[in-house]
Amino acid sequence: MKSQMITRRARQTKGPVTLISKQELLGDDYCGTDKWMTICEDHGHVEGHQTLENARFFASRPVSWCRWCAEEVSE
Repeated sequence: MKSQMITRRARQTKGPVTLISKQELLGDDYCGTDKWMTICEDHGHVEGHQTLENARFFASRPVSWCRWCAEEVSE
């Protein structure tokens, strides 16, 4: 599988979120066994996901996995 990086603007927060494939890009120590990661570019928070489908789902909902995004929305 070819490495991929996709950056999008999340509707919930209007902030950029990046999806990255191939855990080798960040290393096993950083992302464990997950094959896909979502990164909140505004806050630097990273979440791992087993599938691209899950990564895409959570990328559009950073409030559910980035605590700083959640705090900003609740203010």
